[in-house]
Formats: sequence, C-alpha cells, structure tokens
Amino acid sequence: MTPFAFQTMIVVQLGLPEGQRDWSRAYDYIAAIRKQTEEIEDEEIRARQETNIKLYAAEIKFHEGHTEEAERLIVEARDAYPDDPSMWVALANFRQRTDGIEAMFAVLGEAEEKLGPKMFFFQKRIHGYQAMNSDDAESQLLAMEAEAREKYTEDMQVVLLANLAEALLSLGNYDEGSRLYQIVDEETPHDDLRVRMRRYEIASAVGDEDGMQEASDLIAEIVGKDSAEWNYVQADRRITLITKGKLDSSQLSEAREYIEKAAESRPNWYAVWRVRAQIDRQEGNYDSAIDNYERAIELGERQRGHYI
Repeated sequence: MTPFAFQTMIVVQLGLPEGQRDWSRAYDYIAAIRKQTEEIEDEEIRARQETNIKLYAAEIKFHEGHTEEAERLIVEARDAYPDDPSMWVALANFRQRTDGIEAMFAVLGEAEEKLGPKMFFFQKRIHGYQAMNSDDAESQLLAMEAEAREKYTEDMQVVLLANLAEALLSLGNYDEGSRLYQIVDEETPHDDLRVRMRRYEIASAVGDEDGMQEASDLIAEIVGKDSAEWNYVQADRRITLITKGKLDSSQLSEAREYIEKAAESRPNWYAVWRVRAQIDRQEGNYDSAIDNYERAIELGERQRGHYI
C-alpha cells in the first residue's frame, strides 16, 4: 500500500459512522512497513523510515481519539529530526487540529527561531490565515509581502507572492490578488504562460474588461494570435462579458469561431469543450451543452486556474 492509499483509507474510515470504523487495515499497513524497515541495512534510511512509521501511527491514534499518544509520537518524530522543516509542520498541523490556528502559528514561530525562515513555514502560515477568513487574516497576509521581500531570494519571492495572491483571491480581495500576480508576472525570470493565463482568469472572474484585455495582449506576446490559448481567451472573454450584460448575445457567433480555432491545435483541451458548452447553454442548446460539459470533465476539467 502506498502513502496515498494509506491516506485514502483514513478518509474512507472517517466517512463511516464512528461505530463502524475499522482501523485494522491501517495497523496492518504499519506492521508491513515495520517489517520491511527491519530489513533495511542502511542505518540512516532505516531510522528515517521508523520515524515515518511514527507519523502514520500518530494519524491513526488521533482519529481513534488518543490525542496524547498521537502528540507523543509526533514530538518524538520532530525531536529525531529537529532540522527537518517537514517534522515541524507535522507538529504544527497536529496543534492546529487540537488547539486551533494560533497554536499552529506558535509551533511555526518556534520552528523559525530554531531553523530560520523556510518557505515551508511561510506557506503554512499563508494557509493558516486563509483558513481564518477574517479581516485580520487579510491584513496579516498583506503584511507577509514585505516579509517575503526581506527574507527570501528573488526566485523564492516569485513563488511566495503567487501563494499570497491566491490566498487573497480566495478571501475575495481581487485588487490585491491581481496586483500581486502582476508583480509575479513582471519578476518571473522568463515569460510564463501559466502566470498570464492566471492573470486573465482572475480578470475574467470579476468582469474586469481592462484586465482581460491586458492579459490577452500579454498572452499574445508569448504564443501569438494563432495559438489555442489566445483564441480560447477571445472566446471566453466574450462569454464572460455577455453573461455580465456588457456584450450583446450576437457576439456568441464570434466566440464560437474563436473556440473552434483553438480546437484546431488543441482538440482535446478540456477548456475548449467547456467553452463550447457555455456557448451552447447561452444559445439554448441544452442537450449539446450537457454533452460538452461531460466531455470537458472526461478530459480533465478542474477548478479554474489550471488552463495549461
């Protein structure tokens, strides 16, 4: 069983009524790993695997309600590898679940005092403030921009500012999220199509006509106006503006022309099929719209933000 399968098994058990949960398979998995670990000759690798076993066991203990035992195992794992940021994050995650977000922040603060600034810790704090979903959390996220500038390299800053942008967007702060993505675009060492598609998506989500046009122009600079990405943007932009009442529905025919142009070079791009479905829906062709939405899902439709 892989670690992913182990986590899946945990999720399945948590979905059952408490009286029907059976953790025996999880313990069998741990026993199998422990047996394999005993056969490892390299002492360092064996010690690391034994520590991972403690983290697996802690997860089960936590869900069984044995929180003190779970914490003991996680602390032992952290103490075995005190210079490993992932062990501190494991403890921070545990404290968040048992004592709340402030307890998680306390662990991360202690970790930074001992290990210095780490992207792992910074990103975990972003997720913590994002989960708080409050005005204070938004202020804290905005303040972290200066921290990223002060403590991290230029390459790291690009990643962290993008993380901050996503967090602010999830809290509904379009202006700051968009501003940070513009900075990310400008400071990325090379033109990044994914960043520019994301900038378009953000502008599209709120019907920002100027933002959509700017992103469209920037996308054209990278891949040109014959590309699937640029033609997709033209189609999606028209649908967005029609939906928001800023364009007449007569523009649907142009939208279809653009999306069919995009399909010429990327016929199996799920975004193409989603846009086709949106056009069909606007035109009242509901059966075709359903078929195209289903096709988009089959091809890998995900949440918006993953167009490339």
